[in-house]
Amino acid sequence: MELCVRLDRVSKRHGTTTAVNQVSLEIQRGEFFSLLGPSGSGKTTLLRLIAGLDFPDQGHIYIQNTLVNAQPPDQRPVNLVFQHYALFPHLSVYDNVAFGLKMRRQSSKKIQSAVGKMLELVRLQGKERRFPNDLSGGEQQRVALARALVNEPVVVLLDEPLAALDQQLRQSMHGELKRLQQELHSTFICVTHQQDEALMLSDRLAVMSAGTVLQVGTPQELYHTPHSTTVADFIGLSNTVTGVIAGGEGEICWMRKEGLPPFKVPRPVHPISSERVTVMIRPEQLAIGCGSSTSVSENSIPGIVEKTVFNGNEIFCHVRLSTDVLWVVRMPSSTFRTQLLAIGQPVQVEWLIQDGIIFPVHGVS
Repeated sequence: MELCVRLDRVSKRHGTTTAVNQVSLEIQRGEFFSLLGPSGSGKTTLLRLIAGLDFPDQGHIYIQNTLVNAQPPDQRPVNLVFQHYALFPHLSVYDNVAFGLKMRRQSSKKIQSAVGKMLELVRLQGKERRFPNDLSGGEQQRVALARALVNEPVVVLLDEPLAALDQQLRQSMHGELKRLQQELHSTFICVTHQQDEALMLSDRLAVMSAGTVLQVGTPQELYHTPHSTTVADFIGLSNTVTGVIAGGEGEICWMRKEGLPPFKVPRPVHPISSERVTVMIRPEQLAIGCGSSTSVSENSIPGIVEKTVFNGNEIFCHVRLSTDVLWVVRMPSSTFRTQLLAIGQPVQVEWLIQDGIIFPVHGVS
């Protein structure tokens, strides 16, 4: 694939605070790429650096192999969609979308054609003469997207684009965003702190923390093979327990944790200097069972149901395994059609050995 945006050891400081620290990234043309992380992780600063609203203290930013470090925003082939859309309230939908083309002194005929095609693409035909305050939140968001896309930028930058919408509208707009990106074959770079949003929209994503990139990969790679407990915790729900590896045979090791019976874990792929490790298992990889072992690759630990949460088609069962270990089991609600598990009910939590992911306690996290 053709490289669209490249960041080479980019750093940015605000006073004594390092907002972005030696970040290197490569983003392909036509890719939906997300920057995911908590507040203060540096993702918005990175977006502003690409947009030209901030300039790096160190490193280089390339767009289509052109160094853009010193270029102002209006000279970069990018457009930014802000979290609160920044629409002109005194301009109609048509004039909001046409604004950039008018600033470039395009002909009226070209403007009319381009705006008409873009409004059709975002499904706002017939609303050209309306004003932003007459539109719903989702419609305002689509006007902001149309305004950004009508200039045919190489890169569309999205700063928390769905944050101002309610949950139901956000979910419906996920499909709209992805549809637009795929139909236009544009490169989208999206900043978000919403895990579900990043997983659903992205071809690839970067998880950021404290100004650095912890891991880059597809949603599937980051969810199933996180490189650290921080990435595992930020991408979906995870259950963890820390203990000591105490011997093993072949590809299987025993793990011991005070208050729990010994259980089996996969032998770490890379040697670990410390015997103390953390094992991580996703909630949907656990099962509530009777404790009968039908496979050499099964684990079973007794616990007590502490809480159950019904979430439509899913049930989240919180099981206390020991005084300091509480795990969540995610199951289809059809598993218990008549009633939920009772609070205080003894159960067995079971899982397959290969579903456990091992992290060194003193490793990068």
